Order: sequence, then structure tokens, then C-alpha cells
Amino acid sequence: MNDREFEVPWGQPLMDLMLEAEPGKQAEHAQRIESLIFDRLQESGHASNGRAQLAAVEDTLAILRAIKREKLGFPDWQ
Repeated sequence: MNDREFEVPWGQPLMDLMLEAEPGKQAEHAQRIESLIFDRLQESGHASNGRAQLAAVEDTLAILRAIKREKLGFPDWQ
């Protein structure tokens, strides 16, 4: 496997979210990331890099939960 197989379309939006200070924009970034994850999972089905992709999704969702809880006041719904 090469590095391109592990690229995810929400990489830059996730970085943008982590650097964003404005709560309204943070929420927009989070929604965009969730949409990109959903789209990727719909497209990929049984891709050969399924485990790597699932790990990337799980890591990203953990980051999103933390940001939503700590910065946007969401409840801890882990």
C-alpha cells in the first residue's frame, strides 16, 4: 500500500476545524467532515483498504466528539 491509499477527503477540513476559533464556523466544519465521511463510506463499500479507512473514520469521529463536547457544548454522548 502506498500513502495515497490512506488519504482521506476530510484531512484538510479537519485541520481547518482544529484551527478555527469561531464556534459557528467550527460547527460548519464539523458538519462538512461528517458529510465527507458519510460520502466516502457510501462510495467505498468493500474497498481493499477497508481497515485503514475504518481506523481513519474512528479516529476522526473521536476528534469530532471531543471538539463538539469541549468547544461547542455538546453532551458527552460517547
